[in-house]
Amino acid sequence: MSPFYAYVQNVADDNTWRFLLTFASQDVCDEWWRVVSTPPSPWASSMTRVNPQFYTHNANLINIWDFFTRGDFTTSSRAFVGRFFLTLLNDKGGRDLSIIPQTYVTDNISGNWFFIRSKSDPRRYWFSPGADQLCLSPQSSAIDKLVVSTVGRTRFRIQLLNHDNNLRDGSAVIIGSDQITISISETAFVGPRGRASNGDLVASNGLDNRSDIRFADLRDGFKARTQVSKGLNGETVYVEDIIRVNGSGDAWELAI
Repeated sequence: MSPFYAYVQNVADDNTWRFLLTFASQDVCDEWWRVVSTPPSPWASSMTRVNPQFYTHNANLINIWDFFTRGDFTTSSRAFVGRFFLTLLNDKGGRDLSIIPQTYVTDNISGNWFFIRSKSDPRRYWFSPGADQLCLSPQSSAIDKLVVSTVGRTRFRIQLLNHDNNLRDGSAVIIGSDQITISISETAFVGPRGRASNGDLVASNGLDNRSDIRFADLRDGFKARTQVSKGLNGETVYVEDIIRVNGSGDAWELAI
């Protein structure tokens, strides 16, 4: 996993107090934004997130430079020591700008729709073969087993399980500790069969949408399992099911 970078611009004068932020990973950046943007953070009302790698602050109100030094914020900021640092960039007249490396970034916003794919082999996607039927028939009690495919792919909606006024669909950035729901429609949710802690991952209109899934489970909580079966003509067919595991799973990521 590579370091992740972001810029901060001072909207007070567009000249001074401009920063390059260096994070151990994008996950750390998203955790930092949750802490900075949520009351009682002193920056909650003055910082904005333009995109995952561009933020603004108003240095005349409160400067992000003080992130690690404000006495009323050290309990929160201490968790980022060794995982994040700030570099003050030249003022506008300095005629020099550190260009951050270009990288593929998915904006993990609650309520949006994503594909889910393997981090080690981005050609392999989560696929719900019966998704169309579940969406067309909300009353159907069918259970559709999720598989890994290099041909088909299904778009899933990822949402925070517990919303509040500070964490709303369409704006809240999801972090690893958040409980989430994964769905393919308003009524069809994804979870382990029978709500078991381990088991086949399925989509169903009858599935409780409060399955105990954390966003961090995409890192190691789901695993592809190869099953051998017979095709219509007796040929050997290999199918990769997706199962829920307690750690030691495969690494998956969201894609758009």
